[in-house]
Amino acid sequence: MKKQLQLLWKLQTLEQQIEEAQRKQVAYPLELERLQALFKAQEEQQEAEKRRIEELEKERIAKEGELELENERIKRSQLKLLEIKTNKEYQALLKEIEVGKEHNSQREEEIISMLDEIDQLKSHIIFLEGRGYKITEASNGDDAVALVGSKSFDLVLLDEMMPGKDGLTTLEEIKEIILLS
Repeated sequence: MKKQLQLLWKLQTLEQQIEEAQRKQVAYPLELERLQALFKAQEEQQEAEKRRIEELEKERIAKEGELELENERIKRSQLKLLEIKTNKEYQALLKEIEVGKEHNSQREEEIISMLDEIDQLKSHIIFLEGRGYKITEASNGDDAVALVGSKSFDLVLLDEMMPGKDGLTTLEEIKEIILLS
């Protein structure tokens, strides 16, 4: 009798193991499909961010070209200062030089902002993807608010100084969306 109970116990254990193996046999292909879809989505997101980096690089190069042209124009205007005979011409040329320098200052700030965004994108992408996170990037506060309104995120990283809405305003709007959902 004792031996029969032991055999019955072993048989029941084997049946449970077989059932578990059958469940796994069904679950693994589904899990594989889910992981493949997740992998594809992450690849697409990474490609989108790479395209954004390339776009920023092209824009930076164009801005640097504009900056160089404006510098040339300023130099020509400064050389003309030596040839001016009237005070009115002199004042007009000084104003032209001043405006050119202001434009250059704005372009330099735009270039620095682009370089910062490129560096941040690259470092964040590398860090988070290395840890298995899916990255979704928004180029400004309005886009970030729209993304948070359309899908769920575990983490949102904001820069305090962004194009359009600043980071704090964007954060407040995101908090409202989360509280209302």
